[in-house]
Amino acid sequence: MKKEKLLDKNMDMYNYVTFKSCQVLENGTRVQFVYANGVSYNVPLDYILTWFYGPHHIFENGKIKDWDETKFNIDTKNVHALKCRRVFERRAVRIYLSNNTANDALWDTVLMSCEPNYEHFGGLTSESKKDVDQWFKLRGDEIIKT
Repeated sequence: MKKEKLLDKNMDMYNYVTFKSCQVLENGTRVQFVYANGVSYNVPLDYILTWFYGPHHIFENGKIKDWDETKFNIDTKNVHALKCRRVFERRAVRIYLSNNTANDALWDTVLMSCEPNYEHFGGLTSESKKDVDQWFKLRGDEIIKT
């Protein structure tokens, strides 16, 4: 039986546009994204970090600030996720990392990177499609969908 394609025109806050919850797992090496409809993706942190050119935020003394991309890049080889929380009216998950940075994973970014039945799987650019395709060929079985 062929699975139905997930189309943006059918998305709303009751299925894939908002997150019900998120959770840091396995000592910060994985993050679980749970959508409003209960579908979840348990994703390796090292894959999540490839979705972004750099951090979105820096946090110090309990305060979060936008990241100044012109300063320097951050090495993410030995980082782990400390915590996550839903932001932007539950349309994104903010992942706080052990190097005092944080990234926001939007609802469609998770689908583009983890759901082969999503109409924009692989992203919107040829570069992102190539990166996701390569990752899935090598390690796609590491994404756990429930």
